[in-house]
Amino acid sequence: RTIQVFQCPEESCKVLGKFDPGIELRFDFEKIEPLSKWLEVPWPNPNSGPKSGYIKTTDLEKAAQEAPPLPQVSLDVTEVQLEPAKPIEINPQTIVGIVCEFYNPSTRDTKTTRGSGVIITENGHILTARSIVDLNYLNEGLEDFQIKNCLVGSLPQSEPLPSVDAIQKLNAFVRIPILPFTAEVFYIPKEEGLSAYEKSWLDFSIIQISDLNPDAKFFGITKLPESFPFAPILISDIPKTNEPVLSFGFPSGTTVGHQADIRTLFIQGLLSHITNYWAGDKRYAEDLFMIETHLDTEDTAGGRFGSPIFWKGYIIGVHTVKQRESLQIFNMGAKAILENLYDNNVAIPLEVY
Repeated sequence: RTIQVFQCPEESCKVLGKFDPGIELRFDFEKIEPLSKWLEVPWPNPNSGPKSGYIKTTDLEKAAQEAPPLPQVSLDVTEVQLEPAKPIEINPQTIVGIVCEFYNPSTRDTKTTRGSGVIITENGHILTARSIVDLNYLNEGLEDFQIKNCLVGSLPQSEPLPSVDAIQKLNAFVRIPILPFTAEVFYIPKEEGLSAYEKSWLDFSIIQISDLNPDAKFFGITKLPESFPFAPILISDIPKTNEPVLSFGFPSGTTVGHQADIRTLFIQGLLSHITNYWAGDKRYAEDLFMIETHLDTEDTAGGRFGSPIFWKGYIIGVHTVKQRESLQIFNMGAKAILENLYDNNVAIPLEVY
């Protein structure tokens, strides 16, 4: 967590700078007054500025907290009564790449996030990761950044998705020439009634296509479609352990721009297999909360937050965070996502099986 350093022990004082995660801080605890709200710390300034600053003890406590624990409550799904689903084809136009822009009104700084998503209603609702649209969700100190807009695009209708065989052999990137739509944040999950563990993993959100990107006209796109293709969600049937699943995402490392005002993305497929299911420990204690998968193909770029996880052509989860060391990926289960929407009276016309 980032820690702000102030010029004096008052929040109204000027901010000297910040300590980013990984910086080692040493304290003489004998000199720290009990219940002190501020701590004096060295602040080297190359321009002969102050040699010390002050940090809030609450910020230090938050920074010292352990990272959210990995899933620990394994869920046995072998006894679950299932209704075998008939396989369907994945519509390439339902999978979208997302670029969101943020700005800080005070400092005029800007930031950009890139990720993936999938259209889940004919009205253009998109399921993606919360970290794409909420900078402060995984990053302390970015609460002053406001979302400016999100650009959304999918493969041209003439371009098919890479086949499983092509992914296994080449895992090639497929170019998307334009992000023709803008989208607004529709829903960020409410956290009432959840444990700290469940809150830390509730990494999904919903945005909705709202307008055309002004650049779309240069690519022959002059109006929003009356309806959007969408992918159905599956909760009545789930793959067994070791069964393969498929995902398509837009790696952040491959984003390029041929011109400053036109963005392009590349889509890439990934093959994985199911390794475990995990429950929550409070609201989702008896629900399928997380799906763990293991990569079978090389992830050459990373950064696929929000990628839909497909099985039999249906959405069964959304990619949250990848453990790079083990090639294990943790995905929010579709059942938990639907439960959160239901708990908070979010009504959208989903197609659920």
